[in-house]
This record gives sequence, C-alpha cells and structure tokens, in this order.
Amino acid sequence: MEQAKLDLATQRDELVSREVHWSAIQNTAEQVNNLVKFFEDKSRSEANDLENFRYRAHVLEGELSALQKVLNERDNKIAVLTKASAASKSTILNAQQRASEWERKALDRQHTLEESRQQLEEITQARHSSAENVEKLTAQLTQMEDSERATSVCYQAI
Repeated sequence: MEQAKLDLATQRDELVSREVHWSAIQNTAEQVNNLVKFFEDKSRSEANDLENFRYRAHVLEGELSALQKVLNERDNKIAVLTKASAASKSTILNAQQRASEWERKALDRQHTLEESRQQLEEITQARHSSAENVEKLTAQLTQMEDSERATSVCYQAI
C-alpha cells in the first residue's frame, strides 16, 4: 500500500505539474490570441488609415490638376493681355505721333493763315488806297476836263 500511495502521490504530483504546465500553455495561448487580436486590430486600423490617405491623395491630385488648369488659363490670359497691352502701347504711340504731326501741321496752317490775313489786310489797304487815288485822279481828271472845256470855250469865244 505504501507503494500505491507513493505511486498515487507521484501521479498526483505529475498531474499537478501537467495542470500547471497546461495552465501556463493556456495563459500563453491567451496572450498569443490577445497579441493576434491586437495586431489584427492594429492592421485594420492601419489599413483604414491607408485607405483614407489614398482617398485624400486622390482628392488632392484632382485639386492639383484643377489648380494647374486654372494656372495655365491665367498664364494664357496674362500672355494675351500682355500682347494686347503692347499693341495698345504701340497704337497709342502711333496716335501720339500722328497727333503731334497734326498739331505741327495745324500750327503751320495757322501761321500760313496769319500770313494770308496780313497779306489780305495789306491788299485791302492797298486797294482802299488805290481806290482813293483813283477817286482823286478822277476828280483831278474831271477838274482838268472842266478846266479844259472852260479854256476851250474861252478860246472859242475869242
């Protein structure tokens, strides 16, 4: 019996040892399961984050494309406006040159007009003076004719 007791005690110690061993394995398995769950959760979270980043990157690429299009349109408008500005400046310079030329011509014409007016005034004065001279000469001629008639009447009477 003692041997049986010893055998039973040994078996019991072995069973307790196995139970402790199985309990440790079970704890380790639970820890491994917890780690697996943690990593799965972490992996899902990172996958969601990556999907969000991918979506945001796609949105930003669309915005970038739209902004580049707007920038190109504005660059084109600036180029057109620059050309139009240069053409306007050229037109303005030409108009200023023509205006200066017209002003010079107008001054020349005004000077010529002034000279013509002076000449006209001189001619008018000369004509007036000539008309006065003609009147004087006509009066003298009439006087001379009257005087000659009177002399001829006097000679005939004698």
